[in-house]
Amino acid sequence: MNQKIKKMADAVNQGLIQALGINNLPEEEQAKFLAEISRVVYQNITIRVINELKNEDKDEFDAFLEKNPDNQEAAYNFLKTKLPNLDEIAAEEVEKFQKESMDFANAINEKQ
Repeated sequence: MNQKIKKMADAVNQGLIQALGINNLPEEEQAKFLAEISRVVYQNITIRVINELKNEDKDEFDAFLEKNPDNQEAAYNFLKTKLPNLDEIAAEEVEKFQKESMDFANAINEKQ
C-alpha cells in the first residue's frame, strides 16, 4: 500500500477507535476491528478505481493482476499511470468512510 494512503488510513483508524469508544478494548480486539475497517476502505477504493478506469485499461489491469497477483506496489504503480489522481481518489474514499463512520457513531451516542 502506498505510504501516503497508509498514513491516512492509520489516522482514520485512530480517530475511529476514539469515536467508537473501543479504545478500552484489548489491543487484539482493536486490531481485528482495524483490519476490518482497512478491508472495507480498500474495497471502496478498488470499486471507485475500477469505475473510473476506461474499459481497455480494465482489461489491461486484469491481465496485469493475473501475472502479478501479490505485488501491491506494482499494482499501485500501474494504476497511478492510468489514473494520475489515484492518491486523491484514495483520500476521498478514506474521508468518506471516516465521515460515515463518525456520523454512525454520533447517532449511536445520541441514543444512549
